[in-house]
Amino acid sequence: MIIIDVEKIKKLRNYLDDACYDTLNQKIRQHQNYFFSPLPNEYDNIQLELLKLKTDKRILLKLLLLGDKIALSEIGNVISSEFLKLLIELGIIIKSDGYVQTDSYIIVSFLDKYFLVGIPYNNPNCKVKDPAVYIGMDTYRLTENITSKRVNKVLDLCAGSGIQGICAANKANSVTLVEINHQTIPFIKFNILLNNVEDKVRIEEGSLYEPLGNETYDEIYTNPPFIAVPKGWNFPIAGNGGENGLDIINKIISGYRKHLNINGQAYMIGEAIGTEKEPFLIDELRKELSNDFKITIILDFKFSIEAHLRRSSYVAIGMEKMRGDDADNLFEKYKDWIKEVNAVFVYNYYLKVEKTKQGQGSIEVIDMTTTWSKNDIPVLINDKDYQIQEFPQYYAICRNGKVIAQLDEATLKFIKKIDGKMTIEEIYQNLCEENKNIVNYLPKVEAIQSLSEACGILKVRNIIEKM
Repeated sequence: MIIIDVEKIKKLRNYLDDACYDTLNQKIRQHQNYFFSPLPNEYDNIQLELLKLKTDKRILLKLLLLGDKIALSEIGNVISSEFLKLLIELGIIIKSDGYVQTDSYIIVSFLDKYFLVGIPYNNPNCKVKDPAVYIGMDTYRLTENITSKRVNKVLDLCAGSGIQGICAANKANSVTLVEINHQTIPFIKFNILLNNVEDKVRIEEGSLYEPLGNETYDEIYTNPPFIAVPKGWNFPIAGNGGENGLDIINKIISGYRKHLNINGQAYMIGEAIGTEKEPFLIDELRKELSNDFKITIILDFKFSIEAHLRRSSYVAIGMEKMRGDDADNLFEKYKDWIKEVNAVFVYNYYLKVEKTKQGQGSIEVIDMTTTWSKNDIPVLINDKDYQIQEFPQYYAICRNGKVIAQLDEATLKFIKKIDGKMTIEEIYQNLCEENKNIVNYLPKVEAIQSLSEACGILKVRNIIEKM
């Protein structure tokens, strides 16, 4: 259990700064991974990168970033006894049988900020599969959109680790964090102190706007629970948004009327189920806000609802909430649920809402998704001005001596099967006939999704077009 001790937490911050913890985290995880996800999910790769460091830095990151068990004899004089004592007194690490290890926590960093969070479920050191503080890729997707504009008051709903509000404290006079999960509150307090923003940031425990009375804000940031979860599914992480994924989101957007100042702006990212044309969320925005708010929603990616459900199954199995057979059986039942809700795709979206004067609202939908589905028929463009070259680990499509797309072997076989008559799903079935080992509905969902995404890329590269 972590201990809130202001002086000791400040000392921890100084140790991490002196050790260049954030810089080392960025270097060993490399640019793409560091800015893609706050969690070190690439565990084995990081272990290899750590071999490049001197012993003291390597041990520090193994202990605090990966959650590894470290023998006291290995630590020796590498980590000072004073620092080790500090970590124990703060409840971050525990000592037992000649070893030390974090108490199911890790410290992640982002641009000179530190956050104590739970170890991800796919880390081999994870013992608590459903941690109190979950942090994921969506966290970064929202953090990237925190503006530099100076404002007076910022609200962070569904605060989680507190990362949005803590990052927003750089440009605001005051920040309010709201979180309903009581177990999460000590982590938020810890992270506020760890990042020296306690003079600007306050915490309110409760559901969405309930603790706020009539307070209004210049900016509201939200990474809400948005995952569409069928009835009867015990989704294991903090992402259950109800059967249509909008249970909590609708409450949030309806609160913009009361809690946003005129010209105030709200930002949200998430996923939303919908038809082939658009997510259901857009219709809700039109009904609730379009008259008095300037709405911009960017759809930057979409994937099949079947792939979404299969991914949820993998998460449930990985977090030991469900056995593989049970998840597979439930997945089959969910195909009926798909028909009931009339959903075809899941969209990743970025939402910006600005409160305007009454009657001056508008809505703009920017669709950057690929529009290919399993029933589409791809056609090779006759004017073949490209070549396919083989490299050690991939194939490449080249035009005028430049690589314009990288392919794996499955996608290359797919391209060779394109005849202008078969749909993406039919081509996949055709490929399955040549390899009986992959004739199974479950991998089919993901394979067709991957091929549909590849078609979007190939169309942009002017390799194929849609019949």
